Amino acid sequence: MTHVSITAKGHSNGGNRRRRIKQMEIKKQIDDDSLMASSSGDVTWLEQTLRSNFKKALSQTKKQGFSTIHLAAMNGHLECLKILIEKQRVPVDLESETGWRAVHLAINTKNKTRSLKCLMYLLQQGADPSKPNFNGFTPVHQAASTGHVNCLRALTDAGAAINTYDSDNLLPVDYARIWGHRMCVRILNARQWHIDKEDELRHRVKAEEESQQMQEELDRLNFEEKTHKVERCKTAFEQWLSNKGLSDTLECYEPFSVKVIDGRPSPKPRKSPSPVFPKVHTTGLIANSTIPELPLELKSLYHQYMDEFDEEKRLDLIPLANVSATKRRQRAQDTFRAMRDAGIQKS
Repeated sequence: MTHVSITAKGHSNGGNRRRRIKQMEIKKQIDDDSLMASSSGDVTWLEQTLRSNFKKALSQTKKQGFSTIHLAAMNGHLECLKILIEKQRVPVDLESETGWRAVHLAINTKNKTRSLKCLMYLLQQGADPSKPNFNGFTPVHQAASTGHVNCLRALTDAGAAINTYDSDNLLPVDYARIWGHRMCVRILNARQWHIDKEDELRHRVKAEEESQQMQEELDRLNFEEKTHKVERCKTAFEQWLSNKGLSDTLECYEPFSVKVIDGRPSPKPRKSPSPVFPKVHTTGLIANSTIPELPLELKSLYHQYMDEFDEEKRLDLIPLANVSATKRRQRAQDTFRAMRDAGIQKS
């Protein structure tokens, strides 16, 4: 029994000795009460220290330049984080001398449950889940390298970037593969698949919008070109009628089948059927030509025949398809010659 008690006492003395050595090492790096309080998680001590001098909340360690918020996050002390952020207004993304932030240091495997709670609190307070340190190491790199699955899920749910390279040109998924964290690899690959599909859908929607805009622009240009073409045809037709001395017939005859009214195409109105008249197709030409000398009876018959055609009906007879002006003139002369011969024979 005595031997056992001695052995137990020896182990107890050895444990106390190691604890004192560790505390001495911490004291060498941390020479400020606020840093010690945030590192140990003593809320009362931390409040008393900061009450006397609030600037101590921003004091840093000698070796790595960690501040109170870094030590509290590293050791998983959520209450200390709340005091520092909410009461002392310490910036949630405060950098150390090497660019480490509380959101980096909160991710560790020493105390996974408290680590996740601290990380969730920091994200709720607006911590950037994608900001790297001076070596390009992001919180996602930290979670993938340590194999902290829950913290990695919390970061991806918060929209953290997973395609950021560090100074060694490595991605978070590369660290997960190197350290054999299969679940982290699956989470990152699944997230990457969703990102690729979202990018593909975004590019497809953008391409469809551009195609639709291009088609609308082409339709507009085609319509403008058609409108200008119609105007040019109308101008040319008016000029042709003016040269022929028939400028007042534009409303009855147009060389195109579509009218442009108020900038919109409209179908050509249906024409009423033309009345059937004797085959005298050159009334306008006859009226302007020299009438040969006829007997008095034929002259009265001719004027009676011409009075039956008003101006609108005569205009309907002007454009004859596939009949040239020479043929129309020859036909008119033949008609009058026949009428004259018939009158002479009758007399």
